[in-house]
Amino acid sequence: MYNKYHTAILVLSILLLVYALHLFPTSSIHNVSALLTDPYVEVFWDRNCTQGVSSIDWGSLTPGETKTVSVYVQSKSNETCILILIPTGWNPPAAANYLELGQDCENKKIQPSEVVKVALSLTVSASVAGVTNFAFNIVVEGSKFLLGDLNRDGRVDLFDAVSALIAYNSTAVKPNWNPDADLNKDGIVNVYDMVLLLNNYGEEW
Repeated sequence: MYNKYHTAILVLSILLLVYALHLFPTSSIHNVSALLTDPYVEVFWDRNCTQGVSSIDWGSLTPGETKTVSVYVQSKSNETCILILIPTGWNPPAAANYLELGQDCENKKIQPSEVVKVALSLTVSASVAGVTNFAFNIVVEGSKFLLGDLNRDGRVDLFDAVSALIAYNSTAVKPNWNPDADLNKDGIVNVYDMVLLLNNYGEEW
């Protein structure tokens, strides 16, 4: 008799646990980012540049949480360049509305062969909804120009903003397409590119 009651209680406990998990699902989300680099930079886990980074596993994150990961970027260019990091390729696209990638190297100049430590922070909005698993790419570039300097005159100003507006909502098949205005390299010039340009508006190099 004891074994029957014991088994019944155990089964009931498991059923209650399953019901609770269904009724109150975990709010954590999972994310992995792939790193895409141009020929002028390489990314490593260590300062000695022996362990290359191809992706970042951010692990499980909860709404409102920020997680920081440090990497080392080495210049492969033979001249001074600007270090640029751009999040792109959000999957699902709605994740871009709830996730923010921060970095402490905005417009940082990097010398030939120099190695710089970069802190990347991922913040999840406290109001995140409908997203549980997602991925995105981080494009890492060593550029001769500021992000948003579409006319390559060393500054991000009204002329660049006008060029971006002309190309707004365009893709490669549209007559007003301007690949330089597609700052996050997702194949369309949209509000995300405008935000990136405005973040650098007024900057000079």
